[in-house]
Amino acid sequence: MKSQTITIILLALLIATFAVALSCGDDDDDDNDDNDDDDAETVDVPADNSEGVMTGLSVVKGQDISLTATGYVQLEVDGEDVGPDGLDQACGAGCPLEDSNWGMLLIKIESSAKAGPVYVGAGSDFSGQAPAAGDLGFTINDSDYSDNGGSFSVDVDLGDEPSGDDDDDDATTCTVEEYCDFYIACGAYADQDSCLSTSQAYFDQCPSVDVFLGCSCGCFEQFSDCMDTALNDCVIDCFVTECDPQ
Repeated sequence: MKSQTITIILLALLIATFAVALSCGDDDDDDNDDNDDDDAETVDVPADNSEGVMTGLSVVKGQDISLTATGYVQLEVDGEDVGPDGLDQACGAGCPLEDSNWGMLLIKIESSAKAGPVYVGAGSDFSGQAPAAGDLGFTINDSDYSDNGGSFSVDVDLGDEPSGDDDDDDATTCTVEEYCDFYIACGAYADQDSCLSTSQAYFDQCPSVDVFLGCSCGCFEQFSDCMDTALNDCVIDCFVTECDPQ
């Protein structure tokens, strides 16, 4: 009987030890899951906050940003419910992005390389690259926030930071002719000669014209709409960060 009791006790101790080991394993998995989600956040963006909401996350230029947004805001007292894509009308003067939808959810990057924030139209579903390095936040595209109501809920996830080698490779993939072709198609220049004569003054301020061109053509791929102010902000940021503006 005594031998049987000892066997039962030893068996109980073995089961308890195994349970503890499993528990420790689960903690490790939880830790790993937490680490995997370090760059994922859910952010509430009130429509009446003119400064927007910062996430506490930082991005580097070219880093992947993915987000989905839900919820509704009102852009005036007793106004209709408006989703993250905003109303189908230009926001107008005084808005962060004047030509983008009124009430649209915007990405806001507080960039140390620029005098003011960099804005990107996000809407309800966005997948793209950060046009500048800085602190990541969100805001609503509006000129008067005092009469707004409601909020958007944003689930945002950041990709890995791009490697320097990839940046160097990208900087050699765009020619002056391709750079000018884009602006000619947008109607900014009549031909290659007029583009080159105007742009040469800027090229002369760049230690490496190839790096600036690669950066600029990356903007063209990300923002193909010539009227998107985010495109202009992106190219300006390339000039500020890759050249030596006088």
